Amino acid sequence: INMKQLLIDHIPFTVAKLTLNESKSSGGRMILEGKLQAADTKNGNGRVYPKNILSREIEKYIARVKALKGN
Repeated sequence: INMKQLLIDHIPFTVAKLTLNESKSSGGRMILEGKLQAADTKNGNGRVYPKNILSREIEKYIARVKALKGN
């Protein structure tokens, strides 16, 4: 990655009461659930992303995860 093209933002998650349950049935995977981004709404760093852009990026992410898993 060209460092001039690398965007680094760090906004820590605010964590309310959290319970972490360990389970052997999950196969050692950690499953997280929560809202990371909302379309057409200002995010934590002041940017607004339209739904079509977020949908496109989600599809790219899903395809990459499937490729890494060998599915």
